[in-house]
Amino acid sequence: MFTRIKRISCCESRMDARIENFLLWHQGFKLFLIYIGLPLFTMAAVCVCTTAAALSLAFLFGWM
Repeated sequence: MFTRIKRISCCESRMDARIENFLLWHQGFKLFLIYIGLPLFTMAAVCVCTTAAALSLAFLFGWM
């Protein structure tokens, strides 16, 4: 279990370094990603989770 956690941590730090290096060279994309891309991704994730919960309850109570 410890080796898996260590391996995931290593991959996470490498990916973090690559993303940081990429965003240092592409300043315009960084601003677009931070102010437009991530909020849209967050809203989409909330919408999907809410829809899944609502449909589950609808099937459970026989509304569908």
